[in-house]
Amino acid sequence: MYRLSAAWVAACRCSGRFDPWDAIRQLGGPEGFARASASDLIRHGVPLELASWAESVAPLETRVPFVLAGGEGYPPALRNVPFAPPVLFFHGDIALLSRPMVAIVGARRCTPYGRRIARRLSRAVAAAGGVVVSGLAMGIDSEAHQEALLHGATVAVLGHGLLVKGRIGGIGLRKRIAAGNGVVISEFLPEYPASKYTFPQRNRVIAGLARATVVVEAGHRSGALSTARHALDTGREVLSVPGPLGEGCSEGCLDLIQRGATMVRGEHTVLQAAGLSPQPGSPARLSIPGVEQAVAEALLHGCTIEQLAERADLCVADTLGLLSRLELAGLVRKEPGRRYYLVSL
Repeated sequence: MYRLSAAWVAACRCSGRFDPWDAIRQLGGPEGFARASASDLIRHGVPLELASWAESVAPLETRVPFVLAGGEGYPPALRNVPFAPPVLFFHGDIALLSRPMVAIVGARRCTPYGRRIARRLSRAVAAAGGVVVSGLAMGIDSEAHQEALLHGATVAVLGHGLLVKGRIGGIGLRKRIAAGNGVVISEFLPEYPASKYTFPQRNRVIAGLARATVVVEAGHRSGALSTARHALDTGREVLSVPGPLGEGCSEGCLDLIQRGATMVRGEHTVLQAAGLSPQPGSPARLSIPGVEQAVAEALLHGCTIEQLAERADLCVADTLGLLSRLELAGLVRKEPGRRYYLVSL
C-alpha cells in the first residue's frame, strides 16, 4: 500500500488550478509540503480552497503508486512547468517519463489516411529511441500507442483516475501499455471520474511532457487543438499534418499551419523537432520495391484507379495489374469509394 498525505490529496483535488512549485520549494520539498499546516500552506501562496481541504480530507491509502512534484521519479519535462500536476499516479514503467517524448494526437473519428500517418510517425519516433505520448482515445491516439508498442515505448495520459475503467475498447490497450514497454499515468485521484473538464486538463499534461506535439487530424473543435495550445503555452514546438482540402478532420490542422505550426513533410520533420536522430532501418521516406516514390505517395493518401494511372503514366489495364500485385503482397487494400490505400505503413 502507498500513503498520500492529506496535503497532497488536497493538491490533487486542485490539480491544474494552482502552481505548486513555489510552495514546494519554500516548504522544503515534498516532505515539507506533506507536513505543512493550513496556515503554512496559505502563507506560501497555496489557495485557500486547497488549504481548507488539507485540514478536512483524510490521507489516502492506495495500491496505486505515485510520484510527487519535486520528488524522485517526477518527469523532468514537467519540472517547473507552470500548473504542473502535483501528483502523478501510474501503472507501468515510470522511468520512461525521463526519456524524450513526442505527443502524437488527433481526432477520434479519423480517416484511414490519418490512421496510417499516425502509425508511420509513431513508428519513426519509437525506432529513434523516443517515447510516444498520447491520450488513449479512440482514433489517432490509439493508433499511435499501438504502433509505438510494436517498435518502442509509449505513455498514455488519462482524463480520469487509474481505477476508473474508462471506455470498453480502451481497457485492453491500457493493460497492454502498463504490462509492456509503457506507462499509464493520471494526475487525478485513483477513483476520480471522467468529465468534460478532466480531458482538457489531461491535454496540458500531454503537451507538457512532450518536446514536440504533432496534430495528425483535427476538426475545428477537436480536443487535439487544446493540446496544441498548451504546447505553445509551455514553449514547445507544434507540428501539424496537412490533410486533403475539404475534409472536416483536416480543417484544424490546416488552421494550425496557417497560424505558424510546422508542417509535417515526413518523419524527418518530427524527429528534428524532437531532437531525435533516425536509427538504421527506421523509415526515412516511403519506399515500396518496384514502385516509384510518387506512386507510393499517391497510395499513401489514397487514390482511385484513374488517379493512380495518371500519376504513374500507365493505362488503366496496367494500373489494375499493379494494384493486383500490391494487393496480393498485402501492401494495398481497397476501401469504400473505390479508393486504394497502402496498409504497410
